Amino acid sequence: RCMLFLVGMCTMALVFVVILLTAEEVGADHSVEIYLFLLSWIGYPLVYLFMLLPMPFWLPDLLFAPLDVFAKAVFGLWVAQKAWFP
Repeated sequence: RCMLFLVGMCTMALVFVVILLTAEEVGADHSVEIYLFLLSWIGYPLVYLFMLLPMPFWLPDLLFAPLDVFAKAVFGLWVAQKAWFP
């Protein structure tokens, strides 16, 4: 379980490097949004680590909910808005 977590964190770090280097290389206009989206991704492993502590069964869902709303819904709506109304 710990090894899988470490592999996932290394993979996430590699994806972050690729995304950030690509954004810098092409001179992305929306660098702030890219950084905010990547910061929301950091929350998922933090919640996972927090789940290792004893807690009520509903607390992980309460912690994952804002991450899901921002990382999926808000970011998806933002991308759609930028695609249709540049």
